[in-house]
Amino acid sequence: MYLDILFYLFASILVLSSVGVIAFKSPMNNLLCLIMCFLNAAGLFILLGAEFLAFLLIMVYVGAVVVMFIFVLMTLNLENLEYKSMGKLPVFATAIILSEIITLLIFKGDQSIAQASKLTEIASNYTPNNTQQIGDVMFSMYAYPFLLISFILLVAMIGSIILTFTKQKNRKQQDIHKQIHRKREDSVELKKVKSGTGVNF
Repeated sequence: MYLDILFYLFASILVLSSVGVIAFKSPMNNLLCLIMCFLNAAGLFILLGAEFLAFLLIMVYVGAVVVMFIFVLMTLNLENLEYKSMGKLPVFATAIILSEIITLLIFKGDQSIAQASKLTEIASNYTPNNTQQIGDVMFSMYAYPFLLISFILLVAMIGSIILTFTKQKNRKQQDIHKQIHRKREDSVELKKVKSGTGVNF
């Protein structure tokens, strides 16, 4: 019964927030509705028992992609970004997210209390969750492909930095090769100074 309530709660807010992504004119309101979309989709994944996908959705999309969009909008400093026009939407969205979290914790707490009397049966028939299973398989059977993918992503990151890097003439920049091969004569000049006279450079 409680699963149906949580499903309709997450699904209805997901649909409404997805409509808000394209309905609002302010980009900040669009991003706020997008965050609500991701959080409610993560809630649906939790109900399906896919905790790994839920946490991945929150960490990658909410914690990285949407934050990057916000930084881009704030960096561009566009004139049509009306931050004051957001109104009470942030407060309303925060209240919805908190109410969803509290509702999920309450229903999950009731379920854990109901299952507390069956600890012996649960311990005897224990199976790890999908996150632990994915971790065991990824870091045991597929450890070398995982490391290979990490190196490929590292090479792609270094390649993108090299391709987009442009040298500027009027820019003070450190030349590591020149600094390493610098000799003492190039940096220090000894002059004999007579007493009572100055030094002409």
